[in-house]
Amino acid sequence: MSEEEKFYFMLPALVKDGLVEDDSIHYAMTSYPQEIASQAAITIVTDYTNRNNKLDTSTKKRVKTIMEYLAIALSLPMKHTRLMTTARNKYREWLENPSIFGAVPRQNKYLCRIIKQLSLPFAFREPVADNFKSSFNNLLNNILNDIKFFHTTSGSWFTKETWYTLLNVSIGIADAVLNYDFGQFLPKSDITKLRQKAVDNYFSILQLSGLKDDDVWKRFNEYCRKWTKHFDFIRVWGKSVTKLFVYFNIRIYKPKLETQQEPFQEGVYSPENPISDEMVGFIFHHFVYAVDHQRLIEEPAELLKEFAINMLAITETAQALGDVTSEFFIKRFPIIPFLKIFGVYLTFCPILSDNYDEPVSSFVTAIISLLSNFQIDNYDNPSINRLITYVLNRTTPEHMLPLAAFLNTGYKLYRHNNKILPYVSIKTLDMIMQLNPAKAQKIVNEDFYSPCTSLFISATEMMSRHPNIFEKYQPAFQFLWNNTNRNEVQFQLLCFGSNIDVDITEKIFLHFQETTFRQMTSDVQKIAFIAGLIYLLSARLRFEPRSTSEAICSKRLIPHITTCITKTDPSHLDNFDILACALLQLFITALEWGVNIFTDRENLKYLYEFVDFVKGSLKAYSKYKKLKKESSDNEKSERSERSDKSERSDSSKFSGSDQENKRLIKGNGRWVEHSKSFIRACYEDIMGRISLHYPNSELFTRRSNSVGELNEEYIAKKLGLTDYKINYFAVRHNTLISFVEKTDGTGPLFLLSRGTHGRCVFLVEENLRRGIQDPQLADVVKRAPLNKAEKLQNREPIINTVDDLKQSPTISDLEADDERIRSVYAKSFDEWLDISGLSYVPDFNQHQPYQRPRVADFISKMGLLTQPSVYDVTYFTSDETVRNSIEKLDQVEFTTVEPVLIKHVLPCDKSIEDTNVCKRMTPLMSQFLEQVGEPMQLSPECCSANDIFILNTPVPAVPMTRGHIIFMSSAMVNSDITAKKINQTETLVTIIFNETDFDLKIELEKSPKSLLLVIRPKGKGLYHVTQLQVPLEMYSPFCEEQCISAKTLAFNISVCIEQFVPIKENLFPNTVHQRNKILKELEEKCGKKVDPALVANTFH
Repeated sequence: MSEEEKFYFMLPALVKDGLVEDDSIHYAMTSYPQEIASQAAITIVTDYTNRNNKLDTSTKKRVKTIMEYLAIALSLPMKHTRLMTTARNKYREWLENPSIFGAVPRQNKYLCRIIKQLSLPFAFREPVADNFKSSFNNLLNNILNDIKFFHTTSGSWFTKETWYTLLNVSIGIADAVLNYDFGQFLPKSDITKLRQKAVDNYFSILQLSGLKDDDVWKRFNEYCRKWTKHFDFIRVWGKSVTKLFVYFNIRIYKPKLETQQEPFQEGVYSPENPISDEMVGFIFHHFVYAVDHQRLIEEPAELLKEFAINMLAITETAQALGDVTSEFFIKRFPIIPFLKIFGVYLTFCPILSDNYDEPVSSFVTAIISLLSNFQIDNYDNPSINRLITYVLNRTTPEHMLPLAAFLNTGYKLYRHNNKILPYVSIKTLDMIMQLNPAKAQKIVNEDFYSPCTSLFISATEMMSRHPNIFEKYQPAFQFLWNNTNRNEVQFQLLCFGSNIDVDITEKIFLHFQETTFRQMTSDVQKIAFIAGLIYLLSARLRFEPRSTSEAICSKRLIPHITTCITKTDPSHLDNFDILACALLQLFITALEWGVNIFTDRENLKYLYEFVDFVKGSLKAYSKYKKLKKESSDNEKSERSERSDKSERSDSSKFSGSDQENKRLIKGNGRWVEHSKSFIRACYEDIMGRISLHYPNSELFTRRSNSVGELNEEYIAKKLGLTDYKINYFAVRHNTLISFVEKTDGTGPLFLLSRGTHGRCVFLVEENLRRGIQDPQLADVVKRAPLNKAEKLQNREPIINTVDDLKQSPTISDLEADDERIRSVYAKSFDEWLDISGLSYVPDFNQHQPYQRPRVADFISKMGLLTQPSVYDVTYFTSDETVRNSIEKLDQVEFTTVEPVLIKHVLPCDKSIEDTNVCKRMTPLMSQFLEQVGEPMQLSPECCSANDIFILNTPVPAVPMTRGHIIFMSSAMVNSDITAKKINQTETLVTIIFNETDFDLKIELEKSPKSLLLVIRPKGKGLYHVTQLQVPLEMYSPFCEEQCISAKTLAFNISVCIEQFVPIKENLFPNTVHQRNKILKELEEKCGKKVDPALVANTFH
């Protein structure tokens, strides 16, 4: 037999490559030519197959003989896969029960032979495509599984020679599989699986063998460098290094692990024989530096891409290790040790051609993760600056994928590292304009613009004070707006743009063109976005009233928005109420905060049109409910009649017109049903604002309970009245009027009206005459008292008859009557004839009593009291009861307050519950509270009315619809007990003020009911804000992460809470209903109707 024809009882390459010595001398069949031995093996192993595991293995010679035939069967051409499978099955049986070989030394001896023989099929003799794909591939995978099972379960009793055999055979198998061309026989997925399993087997045997011999690890390095050109080797190597890296760190931070978590519990290792830290470090060190990384840039880009992906995975794994080391604070992996281990692999690439852009983009992502999420003790370290320089040199317009990768992940840089931010921010705004989405489609997809927007917001806020920054961020904003199709990203851009002088009203205007609006509302998912745009306008109007009012008027937003909504058929849009409620809030905000919005006739016209539309819908809904009740009653009646088997009358049913009315009413009015209380409250509030245009002063004074200070005593003091009286009367059960005047009737008088829509003060002054500057008449016509009348002269009477004389009085009788009349009326007669008195114009600077109307005159002259009294004028018999009712009316007018809870986390805390322990305040927290809102003092009564704890200090406040958002923390209460309770308050928005350098582990709600933000101060008035959870009902203006100012934060929170005003009843109570109820109760207690005939005597 020639050397070329020599038969080996193992993969021939094992001998040829010097991995395993030829052991043919131990086999008898080597004395026969291979062809004859093969024929004999075919016959005999076919018989073994048919016997179905009934082989006699009672003696060692029989076992040895069977092994020779099985070995030859494993070397047969591929068409005999069935016989190879028989041999493999028998060996698997023996591997599971090696006792048939005798004692342990003998078991090791024969098992070494089996392992070598199992390598024979990897010679791929005479491959046949059909066999390869159907059965031969399964055979190869099963052999690899057998070797894995064998060394993991039985390694504890292996000799060193057995481990050597396993290692070298697995090297030979892996080398054969990696270098064989499977392309015509197997699909790519099967090839990848087979190759990776072969390499993984070798790595597993090496790691579990416990061997530290130089020749073993020298051969490992030799073959790994050789295999570096193979994609599947790089992938398995990366996974193995990641696993070792994790275990190496876990050994440091948590040496006590549960058994099932221990990867080194197989092979030679066990709980009784654990692997040492030194050995873990030894293995890890050799595996990390096993690849020839310089060779990677000489191979196709796909290979470098796989390597880069592995480096990125290792980086992310190191970042995630913080979760293992802490229960509350997420510690960060130190960057310097990591760079010492893996830094060379992250930065070895020179500037390559654009063919390598994809792997370079992975390196860019990994380095950004390093700079963002790893512990950096010294930000001035040259290594840190070199890393960011390395990244920016590779993110140029010539390399679009790395540039896109930077824009996709750069927002992370704003988490901890402050030193590089100004430089990065300027570069970011330039990069956004350099991006060509068409050339970076592998990264620039639908999800790309959300993190890119986060980066843009952070960069713009960082450079907001930089000169000429508008020229950079305005085109960047426009680029993002033009390229993103996601409404949530557009909403984030608009909310932020409103704070940086971007004309957001122009963008909003485009969405309320009839065609665009119709297209968007056809998708139910976009209704919340459209409503969000209206809420955004409302919030902006409160923060910048004048400029926003001008923009609203110039863009004709009120007409466009109102037209789009009113032209929408409510019966065809389930969420119509969301849009209508948003518009109602916009109108209320425009009335309270707008500057000359409704002096524009067109805006006023559309306001009235929408109010009429709402009024009609409310009426339609009421009628629908009535018809529905009647229908229900009729159905009950019909069922009753049916049970009595009597004929139903047609009159018990709806007529055809009634049915049609029911259908129409339901279509026009059903949208009211979802938010009817809010809609009615808004409608009545708008009607009051239209009438009085008198917003709640607390919105502007930032002092709660200040409305009650506008009372009779305050106004009297302002007017200098000390001795005055008050008459109370009510008109039509909904207006309480205080008529205040001096007791002597001189000086000014005023009326304080408390009605269903608030209060008003009317001042009445004397000497106010239309067209007359000064009372000149008293100076021109002087007072002229009449002269005293003289006695009448006696005259001779003309007597015709005696009888006539007898009927006439005597002169003396007449004189007596005259004197008596003169003594009673002479003084009054002089006053009545006074010219000045008759003119009702007193002398200049001279006051006269009753020169202006009394309360009785006011009621009658104003037409409030008629016969019959259609205005139901009522006066009250108990001033004390009236004053009690006035206190209740004052409480109704308290500002609505929605708290934002701030939980303050310090380095001493071990859980979020520790923030509840006591009051806490630091300079950074104090600075934040100063920046986030304007100070507002909440009275105890206001706190009680809004169901919040009494706060002892001024609180930061920002406006919302008919109220304020306040920021409260445990530092604002008077005791540690209350501090603990306040931190347990449920609020729509909760802020965790994180004053540590660590991220936090926060348990989130499965179905979020509140917005949860974590804020970390960054200095220079900026805060890193992380959005952890968002309620389903909220369209959030926040990105997942951003670095923003306190002003932007407060604005975004106001936009968020604005969306809950229609949902949460306490944010917009029906004050009209409450006031009416109070006045009605007052009238029931002490009110009496005024009789027009007795009006002069009723008020005195």
